[in-house]
Amino acid sequence: MFDEVVTMGKKQAQMIVLILVLCFVGAFLLSYGYIKYASQKGGVSLISPTPQAVAPITSSVSLALVADKNIIEKGTTFSAEIQIDSGNTQIEAADFVVSFDPSFLQAKEIREGKFFGTLPVATIEKDYVKISGMATLSGDTIVIPKGKGTVATIIFNALEASESTAIKIDREKTIIASKGVNILDTKKITDLTVGIK
Repeated sequence: MFDEVVTMGKKQAQMIVLILVLCFVGAFLLSYGYIKYASQKGGVSLISPTPQAVAPITSSVSLALVADKNIIEKGTTFSAEIQIDSGNTQIEAADFVVSFDPSFLQAKEIREGKFFGTLPVATIEKDYVKISGMATLSGDTIVIPKGKGTVATIIFNALEASESTAIKIDREKTIIASKGVNILDTKKITDLTVGIK
């Protein structure tokens, strides 16, 4: 009855997989944000009838900000890497927010690291940087990263002298998703302090 066979090109298949990954990431981030917002407003009560049924999260991720130098001369640039260690846990998507004091520092550039295959969001604001990473498509396979690596490198310009100024990972706004759960352990975050002379 139907003699025609519809074939799909490689680019079309890749686009469909990419759209599915983006939908998954978007749904996770929206639901996480809504639950957090609603619970702060008192509109949502998260009650589990059987608390034992939910398995505890046994894995967690550590993050560290690491500078190429800790003492910088005013008017020069330096780099700060966002380093991640997820162990054997795969990371489907993540949002990283890094804050700094604009009186002393200015973010100039974001360079993509090798942990994620792509950074769909890499924005620089006056006092923070926002970076999003996600799983990528290689041929017909979705590549979900895990282990140790560099998410991104932020290039800063040192504006004014300071004995010490902090560059911090925002604990509230940074989310690392694995299987729909934020597994970032805020106790395993290492911020950065630099001096400007």
